[in-house]
Amino acid sequence: MLTLAYQFASMKKYIFSILIYSLFSHYTYAQQLSAMFNYSVFYAIDEPFLETYISIDARSIVYKEIKEKLHQGEVEIKLQLEKEGAITYSDRYRLLSPELHDTSSIAFKFIDQQRIPINNGQYILTLSIHDIHSKQETLEHQQLIAIYSNNENTISDIELVSEFSASTKKSILTKSGYDLIPSVSHYYPSDISKLSYYLELYNLKEKCAIQTTLKNSNGQLLTEFTRTKVLEKAKVTPILESINIENLPSGNYTLTYSLIDENQNILNSKEVDIIRLNQNLSPEIINKYQVEHTFVQHITNKDTLKKYLNYLYPIQTPLEDLFIKNQIQYDDIKLMQKFFYGFWKNRNALDPDLAWNNYKKLVSAVNNSFSNGQFKGYLTDMGRIYLKYGPPNTRNKEHFSNTQKPFEVWHYHSIGNQRNCTFVFTNRNLGNNMDLVLSNVEGENTNFEWLMRFSDEMNDPHFDLNSPLDYFMNPK
Repeated sequence: MLTLAYQFASMKKYIFSILIYSLFSHYTYAQQLSAMFNYSVFYAIDEPFLETYISIDARSIVYKEIKEKLHQGEVEIKLQLEKEGAITYSDRYRLLSPELHDTSSIAFKFIDQQRIPINNGQYILTLSIHDIHSKQETLEHQQLIAIYSNNENTISDIELVSEFSASTKKSILTKSGYDLIPSVSHYYPSDISKLSYYLELYNLKEKCAIQTTLKNSNGQLLTEFTRTKVLEKAKVTPILESINIENLPSGNYTLTYSLIDENQNILNSKEVDIIRLNQNLSPEIINKYQVEHTFVQHITNKDTLKKYLNYLYPIQTPLEDLFIKNQIQYDDIKLMQKFFYGFWKNRNALDPDLAWNNYKKLVSAVNNSFSNGQFKGYLTDMGRIYLKYGPPNTRNKEHFSNTQKPFEVWHYHSIGNQRNCTFVFTNRNLGNNMDLVLSNVEGENTNFEWLMRFSDEMNDPHFDLNSPLDYFMNPK
């Protein structure tokens, strides 16, 4: 099965999304199931609860005729929570798409929301999503979730909201008298001019204030979005607000809610990251680049240019990823050329041509080394890591072990400010694809189920000293 596993580092919440560094965003043209997952933790009077949000791209599923001229898609969802080796919650259910008369021009997503009572502690959440009518492989996701005690001045997670209205009948979408449609994605394109969100404050014992701030990726405070509101003592204080982002430029932003006492001390805070792609403001960013008399002016075939843009996947930023998807969708070769030139100009202002040609040679080598029957080399985990971080300082291969599935361990002396960086790849399905299952590099994958299995095996007196975990802990 194809697996996405995002590490939950430093107790910061990550979203599992095709829009942010997800392999599957590159395969949707092959009708690969495309989904997003997010969650929020809230605290009821008696116990906390976990809300899970799943969004299915309706274009990526297979439809069956259920009655004359009426079609419907269906996905199976499995959700499991594990705490200290014991399964505390498990559910399997099917999610139906809306019924459609025409499946030739689909352009929407349908969502699922679940509300799960949960105790304090750390959990491994495992999610799998499968298209019932397709032979495509199952999407899988794992991450660590931490639930803390509901003490004084507690703040729930910030739930991003796509729509809300006064509730007329209580449902799973209802909170504090409103029906909230979750925004599973943290991506806000040009046609969305409003950022709406919901959160709850608990056990406010004294008069305090809540401050809202928005910062860009450089940490710069956008003062026009700063808000401060005085709050009174209360058991539960719900907050539902919207911010006008019509003139917010493209970029990565962090929305932060801080609970402040009368002495301006921060009692607690929560934050959520968003990505803005504002087409109304973005053309000026691209149009500042002129491609005449540059290497890009010779790339005149659209398909070739699109292929080159896709090659950037391992090294692009989330915002650049959105720009690329947007440019490919609009199919304007001049804008694609300008973006491509700007991409390499930003990485080597003196010689962008050299930077591109060096990278293209690496992509060719990676495709030769790591391509398999399913993916080109640059789309595999090994190819992505190689292109993003360069060749490892050491590469240990164990493809013929009697006790282990084939695996490789790559070690780097340093990556950025991190030292002794290691990646473990294993062949879990006995095919040609080596999946990344363990890394100590910030933001990279860790498959918790795989790691826990090897942690148990380390206590075995016959523990294999040539196991991938041994290589991970003791780079050779």
